[in-house]
Amino acid sequence: MPAEGWVQELCIEAFPQMAWFGAQDLANLLFALACWRKSVSQPFLLRCLTAFRGHWGTAGCHVPTLVRFIYAVTQLPPCQPLPVGMIQALPELAPVYRHHDAWREHKQSEAVKKAIGLSAPSAIGRQPQSASAEQLICVDSSVGLAAGSDDERWSSSNGTAISNTSSYSSISKSAAATYRLPSFNWLVAFLAESRRQMDRMKPAELSTLLWCMACLNHTPDLIFMECWYRAAASHMHAFTPDVLATALQALGMLQPGKEVPGGVSGKFLQVVLTHSREIMSSCNGSELSKVLWGFAELRFWPGQAWMDQWVAAAAQQLQGMAPINMADIIWALARLRYTPPTPLTSKLSATVTNQLSDFSTQQLAIVIWGFSRLGLKPDRRWLIRFRALAGSMYNEDGVQRLTEFVAGLLAQQNREQYTRKGAISTPARV
Repeated sequence: MPAEGWVQELCIEAFPQMAWFGAQDLANLLFALACWRKSVSQPFLLRCLTAFRGHWGTAGCHVPTLVRFIYAVTQLPPCQPLPVGMIQALPELAPVYRHHDAWREHKQSEAVKKAIGLSAPSAIGRQPQSASAEQLICVDSSVGLAAGSDDERWSSSNGTAISNTSSYSSISKSAAATYRLPSFNWLVAFLAESRRQMDRMKPAELSTLLWCMACLNHTPDLIFMECWYRAAASHMHAFTPDVLATALQALGMLQPGKEVPGGVSGKFLQVVLTHSREIMSSCNGSELSKVLWGFAELRFWPGQAWMDQWVAAAAQQLQGMAPINMADIIWALARLRYTPPTPLTSKLSATVTNQLSDFSTQQLAIVIWGFSRLGLKPDRRWLIRFRALAGSMYNEDGVQRLTEFVAGLLAQQNREQYTRKGAISTPARV
């Protein structure tokens, strides 16, 4: 990674010369800054966006360049604050972009809080984590041509510096200072240019493009979504497990029918179900969780035959799953109101218990809520652990009430345990 001073000099030299940059040059510049985790000023980003827009419709602005540029925008750190006295580039009410992992856990925590009667935002949350290897590989495969020679291409190992910049709580606190660019009008025009070239997009480029729109909190128009469904359905045979998981994850974040007008195309879902069953055996734990999470967020029931095949594949991947994947699975099962067979439930509970030290309080809360909604009894070991983890945060009303909910579950288990041992006798009903 280059020194901070060198990057600053690069930005200073590039700023007045952006008008002479080609589309590929601009995409590579922004992608490099995102990989280095270097924040830029609002005027710099605005000038870069304006210069890139000037190349739309030209031969040099091909699909890999479009995808690389918009992905770099989603991965840039928050813009540097302007000096005192300077006018902000955009009004205060400009939208703040959501990052996938933090936004997903926030949506799940909202369901948890509604289930147990919480109204105030809770302080429990996960720490920022790096972008998944599957997502980086997906982006690398879709934008590799934009970098020119093989030596200039970014591999997934070189891209591990790209990470989500903040948790949901930090995004909400700094809403006035982060990610105001690109503007709504710029994104609308970008989607129009992407729609013009959509028939030439590969599966990885299609899924990454939709994922970027979800991260930027931008609702695509109905015409764009219809074109996307048609292109994705025609290329579905070439969708790899990680690319399909990313596409369903992005659709789940956009929530078609609620935020994206028109809902999900029935033809697209039918093609997805058929293809996902064909590649189910080659999916890893992360991909299995993303696919199920996407269906759950779309409130789409894939059918009993599909679920039976998914359960068989998930049972083989549980040991290697990360805590966030297991939390996603339990949340998705609860959202679909599907209680898996007892062998999978027991194995999932045991795996969660064995990895308690790796679970955050937020993830434990999701697991507790999911199990309780499915009518399953949580394991005492991680109920006790959750209460201990949240015990130092009693000043937060939301966490206190959630901890009381867990204490109630423990008390119920204690009563059942003592009743079985005969320590407590329950009167017989007349």
